[in-house]
Amino acid sequence: MPRTKVFAISGFSKSGKTTLMASVVSELKRRGFSVIAVKHTHQNILPPIGTDTRTQLDAGADCTVLLGPEMMTIARPSVGISQIPRTCDADFMIIEGMKYADIPRIWCMSMDEDVPTEVKNIEAFVTREDGDLPQKIHGFRVLRSNDVRSVVELILHRAIPIESINE
Repeated sequence: MPRTKVFAISGFSKSGKTTLMASVVSELKRRGFSVIAVKHTHQNILPPIGTDTRTQLDAGADCTVLLGPEMMTIARPSVGISQIPRTCDADFMIIEGMKYADIPRIWCMSMDEDVPTEVKNIEAFVTREDGDLPQKIHGFRVLRSNDVRSVVELILHRAIPIESINE
């Protein structure tokens, strides 16, 4: 049974999600946790036509693995979030994106941006901006993106078990 806890880092394009995610993954690893990093996309990413892995997928393989000396790439039909730890188990799964999934999240934003009312499960706002910041926006904490330790502490306390996700 997976032991993975899940948390999302969301926001609009160019809001600092990828940079924050890389810092969060590094800090979790520094603390001794195993981490699955998921980048959500709205496009299907397939191996290029003409490659061996694409030929195997087109032939009906349920899964193909490109196995290198130090890294492997797995190509298979997409699964729900809760199924990912069956392929790659870890203490935490940090998802970049998935604005509308029922997962606790940090929302990356600039301070002149409107707070997205349609996005649920926001635990805190994160900004790259300098200067004075409000301590809270709409009742939620505001953190600086370079305060990775505070961000990770929030994730440690607010991430939910993968089994509790309704897909």
